[in-house]
Amino acid sequence: MSSHVMHANIIGHFKEIPDGHLHTAIYKNLDRRLQRTVSISKMDDYIFEKMKFYHPFWISTMQVTYDRGLLLPFKIETVYAFVDAVSGYRDRLPKAWPVSEDTFGNVPVVDRVIETKEAARPYFIDLQNRWSRSYVGERPKYEHLSLELAYMPMWMISLRFQTEHVSVIINGMTGVGEEQLAARWAGEEWHRL
Repeated sequence: MSSHVMHANIIGHFKEIPDGHLHTAIYKNLDRRLQRTVSISKMDDYIFEKMKFYHPFWISTMQVTYDRGLLLPFKIETVYAFVDAVSGYRDRLPKAWPVSEDTFGNVPVVDRVIETKEAARPYFIDLQNRWSRSYVGERPKYEHLSLELAYMPMWMISLRFQTEHVSVIINGMTGVGEEQLAARWAGEEWHRL
């Protein structure tokens, strides 16, 4: 993690998750065995470290034009996608993420591996190729309407239950656990194009 940038695009409208909501998010992300033995109301007793951080993503809005043959009209749709700027993991978004300009304050920022728009473009092209393979007919045409770097607020929570230690990563925008995303951060699998 690096020192913080003063102004950046932040995903979501996140400031602080109230402890009650954070405790519920933590509880939902524990395995069932631990859920049976812990209480949400005593979550503060289990937490021994709580750190907010910002994780970088490249996000894109694309216009896709489908040529559906001689008799059918063209179809045009707007799609949204992201590339994790650390792991290279990429996928489609069901809708655009809300983004606003804000400051990081004293919160740590994860260093990017995919540092520039030019470096991010091949990942989006790979994603477009994957989408095109599932389309019957002429390959759709993609046009980037926007491509920008934005930072997702996240929490890393370390918990201690008697002799067991557990860490969870919580999405600061949705409260959803991001362990699968975090598991990709150390690997190289998604950087292969």
